[in-house]
Amino acid sequence: MANDEIASELKTQIPLALRALQEFDGQKCEKLPLFPDMKKNVLLTVKYKKPFFKTTGKQCIFVTLPYPDRNPSNSSVCLILPDFDRSKKALVDPDVDKQAREWEERLRKKYGLIAGVNYTKILTFIQFKREYTDVKDRARLANLYDIFFVDYKLAKKVEYLMGKFFKKPAHRPVLIKSEQNFSKKIEEAYNQTLILFNPMNDAVSIRIGNLNQKLKHLKLNASTIVDSLLENFPGGSINIRSCYLQALDVSLPVFVDFGSPNEVNFDLPQEPELVEIVGECSTLPEGLEVKVRADGYVTTLEKTSGEEVLYPTEQDEWEREDDMKPINAELIQKILRKGKVLTKLEKIKEELKKKIKMEKEEKELEEEEKVKNKSPIKSPNKLTNKKGNGAVKRKIENTNIMMKGIKTKKPKI
Repeated sequence: MANDEIASELKTQIPLALRALQEFDGQKCEKLPLFPDMKKNVLLTVKYKKPFFKTTGKQCIFVTLPYPDRNPSNSSVCLILPDFDRSKKALVDPDVDKQAREWEERLRKKYGLIAGVNYTKILTFIQFKREYTDVKDRARLANLYDIFFVDYKLAKKVEYLMGKFFKKPAHRPVLIKSEQNFSKKIEEAYNQTLILFNPMNDAVSIRIGNLNQKLKHLKLNASTIVDSLLENFPGGSINIRSCYLQALDVSLPVFVDFGSPNEVNFDLPQEPELVEIVGECSTLPEGLEVKVRADGYVTTLEKTSGEEVLYPTEQDEWEREDDMKPINAELIQKILRKGKVLTKLEKIKEELKKKIKMEKEEKELEEEEKVKNKSPIKSPNKLTNKKGNGAVKRKIENTNIMMKGIKTKKPKI
């Protein structure tokens, strides 16, 4: 289906679903909740046919709604700003809000931003780390405020500490520069909703508004979201499997496509060219150079031809701790181990042969004495020697069998 067909289908079905949800909300008789607006949020959930694994195009898209339901009177804003003093004394200062109060004065004098009117709370980074140490505390912080503003210098640190709580579209922070006037950004944030395309996810959810709003306003919000969604959707509109409208623990389907995911083709971003540096190395033999790539891949080259050479090989000196090893280093180690076993067996075989020689010499001496004495009585030593001789022969046969088995099983390199 083309973009226009999907857009027209969604724009005709979404108003019908919104009307049904508003009627259902009016018929439902329940106790009034503590926060009634929280349960009446309307979300558009879109599922992919094929999830993408690399960021193709824009990942975060802020859409300005024509009729937003948020305003300074019904929404809370939290600012996470850098510290003026980052010394060791400030880290253990019992007055945790000291630098936050300094920020309040500065924002009021410079930009005319008043606490309780333009924003709800200011947290400095040290205060944030000291007050919200546990995962439960950070989850509580994420649910406590509607909109978060974070200084761009602290973006990575705060996102790392907050983890999954700041990866949700509802709590995704807006980046600001605290040195500049960001009062306009705060005003714009009330009118915006976020479309967040995360790789390796199978769906995306976008907030349309609230069921307390008029149906006309919700329709216009939905149409603007659909236009920006189809324009920036990963893989194109053909990658949309289904769309649902969710509110009040109820989801209504508005669009379904049963096409094959094999039809979807992603335009993967071009991989950057990696810089390569060629130079000499003192540990390499003469006539060889080292080529190091930007991603850490190391190869050896011939100086004259410039072709890649395998080094070290089996014949070259190398150790187990070296970064550069032969390609088949593990197989070589196995062969060496088996060689050690063979040498041990050969030593055992030589010792057994010596014993047999000694026993034969003793036997010959006894026979000579017997001939001299002409005594028919067999000596007990002779009987023991016979037994010992047979046992030694059996040991030699066993070692020969073992050595044959080891020699026949040669590993392929």
